[in-house]
Amino acid sequence: MKKMKKLLTAALLLGALASCGETPTESQKPSTPASQEVVEGRDLAAELVGIAEGKTCYLSTVGQADSDIVNNVFKKAGLGTSYTNNNMLNAADVEEGAVVLLTLGSSSKGLGAAGVDEAHEAARAAAFAAAADAGQFTLILFHVGGTPRRGTSSDPIIEAAFPGAAACFVVSSGNTDGFFTNLADANDVDLYSIAKSVDLVDYAKGLFGI
Repeated sequence: MKKMKKLLTAALLLGALASCGETPTESQKPSTPASQEVVEGRDLAAELVGIAEGKTCYLSTVGQADSDIVNNVFKKAGLGTSYTNNNMLNAADVEEGAVVLLTLGSSSKGLGAAGVDEAHEAARAAAFAAAADAGQFTLILFHVGGTPRRGTSSDPIIEAAFPGAAACFVVSSGNTDGFFTNLADANDVDLYSIAKSVDLVDYAKGLFGI
């Protein structure tokens, strides 16, 4: 599936001139700062709409962080039992043709509880990416932890997961340095920027064809 790179940016509201009864000209209209995002929950690339509908789906994490956040978002979206939640899922255990929904980011507490380290999780991430790149299943990525889920412990795991992914949804505070933008460009991955994790609700509905 050919993927389109996509980063959503916000449009500023025109208020001052309108309040004075004037219609602004093109030269008077303010430019749109690239740092702001608009969330369009149904604005998915055509090939992503309903991509998880009727398929075996798994929610997991590489880095042992934030799958609970995404799980709660999916519940709010009304997905119910549409997926299996398994934080220690391995790529080799994924049914062919399935969809893997993978949260990204390292948590020292989560790693300790799971009895694994960053190298182990980076290897799991790479295995998911390789299998997805080979067409065995569809891989969709989520980074909802912002700045705390970035850095020397998280970034190598994130990088390992990108090849072969169909899309990545990232809370914008985790992409202020353009890290995800660059990864998406390099790997031809659709990138969707959101302000906060709850903004994933409509996207989740779109992915599952609700």
